[in-house]
Amino acid sequence: MKKFARDQSIYIFLLFVILVLIVGTFFFPTNENLPNRDSGVFLYVGQQILDGSIPYRDIWDHKGPVIYYVNALGLFIGQGSQWGVLLVELFSLFIAVSLGYIVMSKSFGRIPAVFASITWLLAIVYLIYDDGIREKSGGNLTEEYSLPLSFATLYFFWRSRNSSSNLFYIFLIGSIFSISFLLRPNNTGMQISAALFIFFAGVLSHRKYDLIKQILAFILGSTVILIPVLFYFEWNNALNDFFDLFLRYNLIHSTSSLRDKIVSIYYGLLLLSPSGLPLIALVTWIVGIFSIGGGLKLQKSQRDLICLGLIGMPVEFILAALSGRQYNHYYICWLPIFAILTSFFIFSIITQFSSIKINIFKRAVSLNYLWTFAFLIAMSGLTCVKIYSNFEDLILSNKQKLNPGIEKIRKYTKDENYLLMWGAESSVNYVTEIKAPTRYVYQYPLYTCGYYTEEMINEFLDDIAQKKPLIVDTSMTNELIPPIDDNERKQWINAGGNTRDCLLSPKMDDVFKFINSRYEPVDVISKNGWTLYKYRDNK
Repeated sequence: MKKFARDQSIYIFLLFVILVLIVGTFFFPTNENLPNRDSGVFLYVGQQILDGSIPYRDIWDHKGPVIYYVNALGLFIGQGSQWGVLLVELFSLFIAVSLGYIVMSKSFGRIPAVFASITWLLAIVYLIYDDGIREKSGGNLTEEYSLPLSFATLYFFWRSRNSSSNLFYIFLIGSIFSISFLLRPNNTGMQISAALFIFFAGVLSHRKYDLIKQILAFILGSTVILIPVLFYFEWNNALNDFFDLFLRYNLIHSTSSLRDKIVSIYYGLLLLSPSGLPLIALVTWIVGIFSIGGGLKLQKSQRDLICLGLIGMPVEFILAALSGRQYNHYYICWLPIFAILTSFFIFSIITQFSSIKINIFKRAVSLNYLWTFAFLIAMSGLTCVKIYSNFEDLILSNKQKLNPGIEKIRKYTKDENYLLMWGAESSVNYVTEIKAPTRYVYQYPLYTCGYYTEEMINEFLDDIAQKKPLIVDTSMTNELIPPIDDNERKQWINAGGNTRDCLLSPKMDDVFKFINSRYEPVDVISKNGWTLYKYRDNK
C-alpha cells in the first residue's frame, strides 16, 4: 500500500514538472522581443552586480534588493544569458507548487491538493497573457519569486501547528517575512496572515507567556535576515540610497485614492475570473466562516488552514490595492490563498455531498469525483487555448532574426562606451551589454513630483556631458517620457504631458538644451520610431 502511494506521488510531481515547463514557455526569451521593462531593469542590475556595482548607489531602481541578486544568480548560472534566470524561475515555480501540494494533501487529501495545485499554476497564464498579445519575456517579476516564499510560509505554518518545535518554524516564518519584504513589501501577505493567526490564536488561548515567545521568535527570525542586509549596504556606502529609493520613493510613488484602491481589487478579480478561482475563493471564504463557527466536523490542521485562508484573502486584497495601480502581475500573490480555499472547496464536494456511484467502463466511480473532474476541465479549458496560441507564437518569433532595432543600436555603439536609453527601456542596455552613463538608467524618478531635486537632475546632466553616450529617445512608445526634439516636446506638453503626476521639472530644460546643442539625430528605428542621437564633436 505504501509503495502504491509512493508511486502515485512520483507521478504527481512529474505532472507538476510538466505543468511548470508549460507555464514557463510564457517566460521564454525570444529573438523578436526584448525583456519587459521591469525584467529589463532587473537583468541590467544583475548584470552590473556581476561587474562589481552596488544597487541603489550605482544604479537607480526602487525594488527590493532580493530581485537584483536573484537575477545576478541566474545570469551567473547562465554565463550572462537570460536562460539562466529562466532556470531559476522554473525551479522556484516547482518548489512553490510542490510545497503547496504537500500541505494541502496532508490537510484535505490528494485529490483536492492536485486540483488546487493545477488550477493556481495554470492561472498564472491569465496574468501574463492578454488575448494572444504579450511581451515575450513576460516573467522575471518579483511576484513570481514570492510564490515559493508564500508556500514555504504555508508549509512552516502547517508544521508549527503540528509540532512541539513550533518556535523554530515561527522563527523561519519571520525570516521569510524579511526576505519577502526585501523582494517587495506588498508581497508579504502570507507571512502577515500567518503572524495574525498565531497572534489571535495565542490571545484566545490565554497563553500569554507562549504568545510572547512566539512574537519574539518571529521578530528574531526577521532581524536575522534584515540586519546583515542593512550592514551590507552600510559597508558599501549605499544605506542612505537604499532608504531613499526603497522606502521614501515607494511611499511617494504609491499614493492613490480610495477609488483607485477599490478598482484595483475589482480589476484583479476580473482578470482572474476566466480561471474560476475568484468565484470559488469568494464562495468558499463565505462558507468557511460558517464552517469554522460550527456545524462542519474538521480536523485541527484543516481548521487552521481554513482560518489562514479566511485571514489571508482580505490581507492580500489590501496589499494589492495599496498602490491603486492595476498591473497584472500584482495579482500573482493572490494565488496561494486562492489555492488553500480551492482545495477546501473540492474537499467539501467530495466529503459532504451524496456519494452516488455510476459505472464507467465496468468500474464504479463516485459522482463526486466526476464533478471534480468536470470542474477541472471547465477551469482549464480556456487556459489550454492560450497555451496552444503561445506555442504557435513562440515558434514563429524564434524563427525570426534578432530584433532589428538592437542590431542598429549596436552598429552606432561600436565606438561608444555608454548607451543612454531615454525612457524606461534598460533591457536594451542588458541585451547590448553596454553600460548606462548614469545611475538613472531609466528616468522616472526625475519626473516624480515630490521626489526629484535639482541636484539629481544636475547629476544626470553632468553624467551625459562627461560620458557622451549614444542616446536613444524612446518617447514614441512611452507617453510618460518627454521627447528630446523641441517641437515634439511642445506637442507633448500641449497634450498634457507635463501635468500628469508633475512629470516635467523646469530644471530639465538645461538637459534638453545641452542635448539639442551638442547632439544630432543620426537614425530612426523604423519598428517603433525611436530616434538615435549621437554626440556632435565640434572640434
